[in-house]
Amino acid sequence: MLTYRFYPLSNANHITGLGMDHAFDGDAQALEHAATLAEGHAIAVWEWQRLVGYVAARIPESQGYLNREELIAAREQLTRQIAVLEGERHSHDRHPENVAKIRTALGEIEDNLVQMPRPSGGHR
Repeated sequence: MLTYRFYPLSNANHITGLGMDHAFDGDAQALEHAATLAEGHAIAVWEWQRLVGYVAARIPESQGYLNREELIAAREQLTRQIAVLEGERHSHDRHPENVAKIRTALGEIEDNLVQMPRPSGGHR
C-alpha cells in the first residue's frame, strides 16, 4: 500500500491546511477518496513527492442552488484548475479523466449562466 497526502486548496489552488495521510492500493483509490473530501474546496493528492492529481471542489448539496456570482466564481476556479493540470508535466497524460470531468463541469456552468436571467440594473 502507498501513503497519499490530501491537501485542501483555495480558489487560487494554494494549499490552505494541513495534509491528511491515508494508505491506498493505488492512484485510482486515492483519487476516489479525494472526491469525498472535496466538499467546498478542491483537493490536491500527493504520493510522497509525486503529484497524483487534483479533484475539483463540489458544492455541498445543503447549500441549494448557486446564484450568478457563485457560478462565475466556480467557472473561474475550474478554469484555473484546468490550467494547472495542463501545466503539470505529464499530469494530463496520467489523468485525462480529471481534465475531462472539469471541462464537463465548465460546460454545465456555462449552460446555467446562459439560462439564468441577468440581474437588473444599470450595468450591461
